[in-house]
Amino acid sequence: MESAIPITGAYERGNGLETGLLEALYSGGTGMVRLFRGGDLKGSRPMSNISVPFFKKPVETLFGTLKSLRPITLELVSGTDLEPVWDYLVKQYHYLGYQKLLGRRLKYLALVGEHPVAALSWSAAALKIGVRDRFIGWSDAQRKNFLDRIANNSRFLIFPWVLVPRLASHVLSLNIRRLARDWEQRFHQPLWLLETFVDPSRFKGTSYKAANWKCIGHTCRRYREPT
Repeated sequence: MESAIPITGAYERGNGLETGLLEALYSGGTGMVRLFRGGDLKGSRPMSNISVPFFKKPVETLFGTLKSLRPITLELVSGTDLEPVWDYLVKQYHYLGYQKLLGRRLKYLALVGEHPVAALSWSAAALKIGVRDRFIGWSDAQRKNFLDRIANNSRFLIFPWVLVPRLASHVLSLNIRRLARDWEQRFHQPLWLLETFVDPSRFKGTSYKAANWKCIGHTCRRYREPT
């Protein structure tokens, strides 16, 4: 597995679009045909114990350029009524499916208007990775003390009905710009680095490279499922 870490700086806070997005999903614009029960919207509950929306893949594919789709916005959905929507879409359309994230995690939906085009999640860093730890140059004691300053991009999905060149790297860059602030506000801990894993048998990591991530080597085993 390839491991990559970018150095990031600026960030911004997105505006809440939760109500509008729910209304857009339910209206049929993206194929949502059934509401889920409000009483079941608990982000900490397992997928099998919550009522999730039934989502039909749109008949029409979304084509266009980044310029024609802008503004593309990001909504932090962790702990909101939209988190089960994120869970369901990832479960249905990510090749690895849905896996409950433990510990610190943030989930985002990327929106064009009020319609979702991508899903991302960030969670706790892998405990020990040789290439990463050598790249940073820290000792075992430093790693144990400061590992929580790294976040892992545990899921990244452009929905299969969206075919827009350079959308993936654009969405990734948008997310990185606001991630440090969101993470610190939620967990009261700064972020220093980000990491992810790319399965070279399936992907080339092009969108990460375009978003200025650095490939630092290969892991000898699967510490994390790739994004």
